[in-house]
Amino acid sequence: LLQTLEGDPAFVHCGPFANIAHGNSSIIADSLALSCSEYVVTEAGFGAEMGAEKALHIKALASGKTPDCVVINVTVRSMKLHGGGFSTGGGKRPPKEELESENVDATRQGASSNLRRHVRNISTTGLPVIVSINKFATDTDAEIQAISDEAKLAGAKDVVLFDGHAYGGIGASELATAVVNACAAHDAAGRPYIHIIEPGMPASETLLTIAETYYEAHTV
Repeated sequence: LLQTLEGDPAFVHCGPFANIAHGNSSIIADSLALSCSEYVVTEAGFGAEMGAEKALHIKALASGKTPDCVVINVTVRSMKLHGGGFSTGGGKRPPKEELESENVDATRQGASSNLRRHVRNISTTGLPVIVSINKFATDTDAEIQAISDEAKLAGAKDVVLFDGHAYGGIGASELATAVVNACAAHDAAGRPYIHIIEPGMPASETLLTIAETYYEAHTV
């Protein structure tokens, strides 16, 4: 149990994130948190094709508890990378001038090819998706708008700026409000959740169903 700089209590579940990027908090940890709080935020890193797969296709089915909302975090820099905007590719850190220079075309291309797929995949579950843009000082309005446009085209319920790293709780308020609103709307709709696999399905059938439905694979 830790305390934030603003005086709020925070439970921090360390494992398995120390060494496994796509880990999820345990079902027991979630149940404990839900018994203490009205809203529980749990990370399922590292991306929608890793942590979210585990959270939605394994953990949610095993626990009988599904999220009321999914937040996908994104940065302008990551979209530039996926859009081919850096001369170094993904192998090493780009030069400072490339990181800080506006590149709307690469940002839009990255969001179109990468972010839109993640949003679309999660949206097929019936869960509302909020795209949260972690803001850097060098991000431009045009780059942020490009991400927002692509996310909404893919079916995101909302796109918000997250500036909590710079401004603490005030910088996170837009995201918090969006999550509360999305959860309320999902609850009012009867909390729909559409899963594409069933507990007990053979492993080969599970793999093929996920690969074909989400990733347009022809076979596995």
